[in-house]
Amino acid sequence: MEKVEVKMREQCCLTCGKLYSMTCEDCLTYKCRKYEPIQPDKSALSTKYIEAITKLIEDVKHLQLLEMEMKIAEKTNLLSKIKEKVEVKEAEEKPAISKRNKEIIALVEQGKGVKEIAQELNLKPETVEKELEYLLKNRFLKEPYS
Repeated sequence: MEKVEVKMREQCCLTCGKLYSMTCEDCLTYKCRKYEPIQPDKSALSTKYIEAITKLIEDVKHLQLLEMEMKIAEKTNLLSKIKEKVEVKEAEEKPAISKRNKEIIALVEQGKGVKEIAQELNLKPETVEKELEYLLKNRFLKEPYS
């Protein structure tokens, strides 16, 4: 099979409708009747180019500001101070505890087992076990349940 070299024309074909990508066979052979040379709109291109450059400049200025703020924060040990405050708040916060969880805690403190708690609260034993795991994991219960 012989290789055929196809020359692509940087124009627009109204048959295939693709700018700068001539797929219409007639257009490739320069026989397309609807073929129409098209020139890019230079003012639209320059406007888009200017907008893109302006956006890049704004981004660079923003990054420079952030970099300067980080340097100031490092020199004043501000980051370590903020980190300490955040860690203290995280340690103080506890996960939510539901009414059911409170009931389970009260029953565990009374010395009741999983089956007894499940029966009293009309729950499956598996559900009670999951709740107890949650309570232990989040330190609402200190000792393992029976």
